Amino acid sequence: MSVLFAHNQSLFAAAAASATVASDSEFERLPTRIVEIITAGFSGTLNIKGGIDRDQTPDNVVYVLLGSVGATPSAAALSWTTDTGRYRYLTTDPVPYLSFVMTRTAGSVTMSVEGYGELRPALGEG
Repeated sequence: MSVLFAHNQSLFAAAAASATVASDSEFERLPTRIVEIITAGFSGTLNIKGGIDRDQTPDNVVYVLLGSVGATPSAAALSWTTDTGRYRYLTTDPVPYLSFVMTRTAGSVTMSVEGYGELRPALGEG
C-alpha cells in the first residue's frame, strides 16, 4: 500500500546573517523537494547541497527554477544582488540528505523546503 506524505521545514526566517542548515530527517524518504526563497533587498548566495550519507562532504544538488519556461537544470550557487522577489526551485537529484549554505552581504532572506510524495523505504530498510 502506498502512503502519500508531505513535510515542510523553515530554514531561514528573515535571516540577516550567513548560515548553514541541514534538512530534517523526514526528507530522507521523500522523492520530491521544493525550495522556496523570498528575498528582501538581499545580496548573497545560496548553495543547495546534498549527499547519500550525512557524514560525507555534500555536493551541490541539481535544481530547476519552477514557473520559468525553458528553465535549464543547474547545480551552480544561486546568487542575488539587492534583490526582492520570490522563487521556487525543484531539486532533481535523488540524494536523501540536503543542506543549505547561505552567505549574505545585505538584506534578508526567508527560506523553506517542502517535501512531497510516496514514502521511500528508510535507509537500511528493504
